[in-house]
Parts: sequence; C-alpha cells; structure tokens
Amino acid sequence: MLDFTVASVRIGAVAKNKEDAIRQVSQILVEKGNIDSGYTASMMEREKLANTYLGHGIAIPHGLPADRGLICKTGIAVVQFPAGVEWQPSETVRLVVGIAAKSDEHLELLAKLTELLSQEELVETLSGTTDANQIVAALLASDSAAEAGASQLEALSATTIGINAKIGAAHGLHARPATLFATKARSFQCSIQVQAGSKRVDGKIMASLLQLGAEHGVVVRILADGPDAAQALEALKMQMEAEEVEEKRQVVKKISWKPLHPVSKVVGVGISPGLAMARIHLLHARKAVLAAPTNYPEREKQQLRAALAAAQEDLKALYEQVRTRNSEQAAQIFLAQAELLQDDALLARAEKCIDITPSASYAWNSEIEKLASSVEVSGNEITAARATDIRDIGARVLRHLLQEGKPQAEEIDSDEPILLVARELTPSQAAAFDPAKIVGFCTVEGSATSHVAILARSLNIPAITGIGDGLEDMQEGEFAILDAAQGVLYLDPAQEDINSARVAQQGLEEVHALQFEARFQPALTTDGVRVEVCANIGRAAEAAQALEAGGEGVGLLRTEFLFLERDQPPSEQEQYEAYREMLTALDGLPLILRTLDIGGDKKIPYIDLPHEDNPFLGVRGIRLCMRHQELFRTQLRAAYRASVHGNLKLMFPMIAAPAELIAAKKIAEEVRRSLGVAPVEIGTMIEVPAAVVMAEELAQEADFFSVGTNDLTQYVLAMDRGNATLAKEAQSTHPAVLRMIAKTVEAATKHGKWVGVCGGLADDPIGAAILIGLGVKELSMAIPSIPAVKAAIRTISRAEAKTLAVQALACSDVESVRALYAAAERSKSE
Repeated sequence: MLDFTVASVRIGAVAKNKEDAIRQVSQILVEKGNIDSGYTASMMEREKLANTYLGHGIAIPHGLPADRGLICKTGIAVVQFPAGVEWQPSETVRLVVGIAAKSDEHLELLAKLTELLSQEELVETLSGTTDANQIVAALLASDSAAEAGASQLEALSATTIGINAKIGAAHGLHARPATLFATKARSFQCSIQVQAGSKRVDGKIMASLLQLGAEHGVVVRILADGPDAAQALEALKMQMEAEEVEEKRQVVKKISWKPLHPVSKVVGVGISPGLAMARIHLLHARKAVLAAPTNYPEREKQQLRAALAAAQEDLKALYEQVRTRNSEQAAQIFLAQAELLQDDALLARAEKCIDITPSASYAWNSEIEKLASSVEVSGNEITAARATDIRDIGARVLRHLLQEGKPQAEEIDSDEPILLVARELTPSQAAAFDPAKIVGFCTVEGSATSHVAILARSLNIPAITGIGDGLEDMQEGEFAILDAAQGVLYLDPAQEDINSARVAQQGLEEVHALQFEARFQPALTTDGVRVEVCANIGRAAEAAQALEAGGEGVGLLRTEFLFLERDQPPSEQEQYEAYREMLTALDGLPLILRTLDIGGDKKIPYIDLPHEDNPFLGVRGIRLCMRHQELFRTQLRAAYRASVHGNLKLMFPMIAAPAELIAAKKIAEEVRRSLGVAPVEIGTMIEVPAAVVMAEELAQEADFFSVGTNDLTQYVLAMDRGNATLAKEAQSTHPAVLRMIAKTVEAATKHGKWVGVCGGLADDPIGAAILIGLGVKELSMAIPSIPAVKAAIRTISRAEAKTLAVQALACSDVESVRALYAAAERSKSE
C-alpha cells in the first residue's frame, strides 16, 4: 500500500531548474520517513541515465535500483509547479511525482498516472489547483476512472491506419525499449497508439507502454492517425521489432609490475604515468654569465628589444611544433609565454633598470627574477607553478642576448635511450624531448600541475618529481627502471627484473591504446553505477579537447588565465566571449566556472594589495573578490550572459564560512536580476578545513560541492605540495585528507547535494576508487588522464570501492592506504 496523503503534496511551488524540483520532492519523502537523505543523490543520478518525463506535464523522478537500500518505506510525494519546470528541451513539467518503492509497489501508481494522462482536462486542473485533496483523490481514484479512460481509447477514427509488429527486445517491452519507442513516436505529428490484446495505450508515453506487459515475440498493433501516419508506422514497426542491443562495455585489463629481486630505489611522486628503462643521464643546470655594464644604455635597450623579438619567433615556431607533435593543449603553453613577452610594463621596468645599470642581460634577468619570485608566493599552487615558466621565458631571451645556443635538453647527444635526471626542468626543455631518446625523467623540484608535467603526459613520457636527496644516490650511466605510476625509480636492477619490466611495458602500450579507443564509453562500475568524468581546463580551446579525450563536461574552469600576465583586467566582453566559446564547444554538457582565485600579493598591476608574509593564508579566492567587487561583478556579468549558451554552473573558491557563501550568492543574484537571465547552479569549493567543519551549513546554501584536494591536502597536513622535501608526504591519499572528504560527502548527502572532486586525487587510480566508495559523484581531472581513469572505473564495483574506502579511512598513513589498494588489485588478478 502506497504511503500517500495530503501531507505528501506541495501546492504552488517554484523551482529554478529540474534539479531544484527533484530536491523539493525528495525533501518531502525525507521528512515523511520514506527515504534516507542519500536517496536524493540517487534520484539525481537516475536523471543522467534516463528521462523520467512521463508526458503531459508530469515527471516521475526516482532513484537507481542499486540504491533501494536507502528507501525506508514505500511512498510517493507530489510537488506542483504551476509555472512549469523545464525537464528536457521542449518538455515542461508542472506535476513532479517523486517515487520511493522498495520493490514493485510503484507499478500501481504508474498505472494510475497512465490513466491520468489520458484525461488532459484533469491533468490541467491538477496542475493549477490550490487544493491538495484533488491531487490525492485523482491518484487514489477507483478503477472506474480507468474504465472511463479506456473507453475514450476504444473509439478509433475512420482515418486511423495500423500495422502489426513483433516485439524484438529480448526482455519484452520494458523501460529501455519503451523509452526508445515513445521517443521515436513523439517525433511524428500524428497520434500513435499501441494495442496488445484488449489493452490499448498512448504510444508516445513510456509509462503507458509499460502497462501492456508485452513479452518478447508478442505481436502488437501499432495505430496512427494524422498527416504522417504512414511514415510513422513504417519507422515504428522497425523500432518495435529491433533486437535490443546491450552495449558491451570494454573493460581494459590492468598491468602491474614489481621487481622480484632486492634493489635500491628512489621514491618520488608520479606526474606522468608509465614504465621506462634506460641508463641515467644527469643534467646539470648551466648558469648564464651576465654581461658586464657598458656605457651605452640605448644600445643595450636595442639589444633587449631584438632579443625579445627573436624569442617571440622562437615561441611561435615552438607552438607549431608542439601543436603538430603533441596536442593543442600542450602547445597553448607557449602562446601564453609569448603573451608575456608583449608585456610593455615588463619591458619598461627592464629599460629603467638599464638606465641605472647599462647591461641588458643583467636588467632583464633582474626583472624576470622579481616577477617569478612574486608569483611563487601567490598563495595558489597552480599560479605558483608558473614561476618556472617565467624563468623559462627569461632564459630564452638571455640566450639571445648572450648569443648562446639551444636549451640544454636539445644538446643531449646519445646514441641510445636515456632516463634524464635533473634538479628542475623548464617547459622549453620538455618540449624539445624526443620520446625515442628521452624515455623518462626524474626531477627534484616540480609538481603534477606544472607545464612540464602537462608536456610529459602529452608526449607519453613517464616522469616523477620530488626525489629529494635521491639525486645524490645516482651515478651517470647507471641502468634504472622508472615506474612512474608508483613514483619509484629502481637503480641497477637484476636482469630478470629488466626482462619482466620490458614485457610489462609492452602490455601497458596495448592497454593505453585500448583505453583511448574506449574513451567515449561511460564510466560505469561493474555493478552499473555511473561516475561522471570531467576535465579541468584553463584555456578556452581546451573545452573541445576535453570532449575529444572522452570528457563528459568541465568540472573546473580555472578563469585565472584571463586575468594574469597583463596590465589591465579583462573586459566583460572578453570574458563573455571566452566563456561562450567553451559552452558552445561543450554543446549542453556542464561547465563549472570557478570565479577568480589568485593570491594576495602585488604581482597583478591592476590590483592594489599590501604585501603578505604568507599569501597562502591571506587575501585570495573569494576574499579577494569580495574586496574587489568591481572585478567580481564584471566576471559574474560575463558568466551570466554566457549562461544562455549552455549548461553553466558557478563555483566560489576558498569559502571558509557560510556567511562568505551567502554574501557571494547575494552579489551573484543582484547581477543575475539586472541581466534578466535564468538562475544557474551555484556551488562552492571545499579546500580549507573550516569548510569541511561547516559543510552541513554550507550544504544548505550551495547546490553542490567540489573538493579541491590539492589545497585541502596542503591545509590539512600543513605541507606545501610544491616543497620537494615534503612532496612524498604531502599526498591526498593521506587518511586525514580522506576523512575530510568523507565528512564533506556525508554532510552534502544529508541535504541532497552532490559532491565532485577536481583536485589531483581524482586522476590517481587509487584515489578515484576511494572517492567512488565515499560517494563522490563526479571526478574532474587533467585532460590526458580521462581515458585511463574511465577505464579504471569500469574494473571495480561500487561495493568494492565502498569496502576500500572504509578500510582506507581506518588507516594511519599514506603507505597503508596504497598497500590496501595494491592488495585489492592482487586479489582480483588471482
């Protein structure tokens, strides 16, 4: 018996979108004790897999079968939206019927709703009534109503024509083939009915077709009346008789390798996965010898300008080379570098320095170092990593000034493949790597978010960073095996281990090819739970690249690229055009736009901020935006204007307290109202411990959470991820970080909100598995990682992931967490 009374009905509600409508109806079910709050997320997930629009302005959102354990007792709730809610393009819903059914009790309700759909006048009345009793009475009506509805279907027009069709679906006319048939039927103008025995139903309504209960091989009669009836019958007969093709998910096997013999090793952090072996080449940094001052400042200025022009030409050529050989995403690195060389303010400062000390090389190096140093303390890991790029640009200009040769990496002369080891590498050096010659590299300094890491991944060169004192243990020419996925370099391995590593390496190449081939398949766990896999991007052109890699949207748009390395802030129009370009490329897939997140220092000329000793704990993210509202409002205006071109969501960074989120939302709403556009979902980053502690309160204000594990790890562990000495300890798989994420998911689920992760943990196979187990619904990562992560998800079940997550939360250190995952993988392969 269904639990349905007047208390389960809400009249005259308003929803800003479909997701909001589902939350409202699920909240009634929570309050009535029908469902656990976590079932709301399951209802949202169901919408990604199937359209719950029933027809004639009625929708029936319900959760996934796998989550029936979250249903406490069977029941329904109804929310009436007189003004309507867009469910799908051209489908407006005014009655939302939320269903919680532990087994098949809801079929009775579907029958009632089907009967209701045949009475359009009654549906119209219920969609506008102010009396909840009318809705209850209609859904609990006696079978006399059904008989009345059926009698209306019995009379056929003289112009009605029909055709017989045999049901081809192996399991009969169940939800999926019924949905396909109804969708196809709605594409025709004529009326469509389907008759099986004595039952005849509206063929354009999926729920009606389900009531036929028609099994495989049963012959049904398809009836059509209207201008395109003949064409419709031909197409619908083919649809009805089509065999149901079950999509075969390609599950890519996993390849793992470990040495069997004792061996010395150097441990770092993987930044580009893969297995490589070769002799070590130690690359020692070459320090430029700056020219002494002269008595000719104007000549020095001319030489500087000539060197800048030559560097510009270098970068244009490098862009084309990398775009052709690697990818557009990797090539964009050098377009950004070229933009910095056009910075008139930087040139003016260098020329002013030449007036004091007439040496172009000295002046240029001095100004570049000042700029790089200021960026290093920006308070943002991604921005801080750009210091290497700035020094790379500076070195390129210096080489022209001092008439030196090519970057060191281009000068490496070896007849056989090598593993390159260096304290630090620059993007220019990495771009020059020939993967046939430099098969892998290890550095002391660097990060997974650096441009060097992006280039390594685009070239499929295995790489690790953060090797610290391990550099001292290596000898020039020593043979080594690099397992970048595990972040380990094995020194002087046994021949048997070298042979087994070569076999594993060949297997990995095959796996990567299969992963890329399957990149457009959904990331479904073995028990059918779908995980949304999106991309983190920082350039407009990367939106299309994300889709080509198999991404299902953009989980993090870093908008800082529009604001950095310039003297004036970007205009509203410039921002609007960039956001529109990305939304157009995504063609309806989500774009989560993070508002400006830069550190509180003086590196941006148009933002006047006092010096801070610790910008990581200073004015950054939402704090900066609230203090510079002219920048914030301009960005919001551009975003809202662009939102009409696609599925845009806003996300605020560095939120630590509900008051900050409320204040930011208030400004956003003022901007939205001034433009007269529709609302968008607004979420918040969870990247500081305070946000985790206040997650329940934040969940009442935010539409979703996105956990930034890079910053969260730094703040929870009090470790700088960019510090080479601490890189191995500052891992997002640390149990303390995982427990923070678990608390965040728990709070969000309680309030029917979903959680995504857009930090480095999302593209770590271990991290992805644990996150799925914790209940994270979306993983967003670097574009090159998408195929591999989607493939990894297809090899685990949600149940296995939950078990792994529970065990990981009970661990005491990173090593124990990784050992758990390794043990789970071994048990699967045995």
